[in-house]
Amino acid sequence: MLRIVSAFGLALVATLIIGNSASAQKSTATAEQFQKALTTAQELVPEGILIKSRVEKAGKVFGFYFLQNGFIREVEISITGKVVKDEKSDAADTKVVSADVLKLIGQKKAAKTKLPDGRLLEIAAESLKDAPFSEMIYEKVGDTLVLKVGDLVLDATTGKPVK
Repeated sequence: MLRIVSAFGLALVATLIIGNSASAQKSTATAEQFQKALTTAQELVPEGILIKSRVEKAGKVFGFYFLQNGFIREVEISITGKVVKDEKSDAADTKVVSADVLKLIGQKKAAKTKLPDGRLLEIAAESLKDAPFSEMIYEKVGDTLVLKVGDLVLDATTGKPVK
């Protein structure tokens, strides 16, 4: 479960998420705006597991997707801090991540073998340094749950890069 990580860790993650690249949306957002948006989203879904986040609407909105009690909660926060979307849908019907990924997340959470999302994002930020990206998402590679951050793929259990 994602809890608020240190301001330093969030700043690293925010720097990556709001950067520009050929594949990323151009963003006018700041690291501080990202931190506030993530905090707001987490307050709305305190027991949720962050499964995807991305910059949306030409960098004017941050989209967060949480898994909570069999539902996907999609929360969009504008760069001004306003909640512009807060919707709940059945996880079985979601296209956010595959059913296999949701199953693996549930198994890892129950077994307490998955690294916390905040730590995985800090590892990603350390690995990517200044390389920007536009989204973070959990995926399944073979039988392994991985966190994909831009071009970086991390094992969700160990935090080590997957080739």
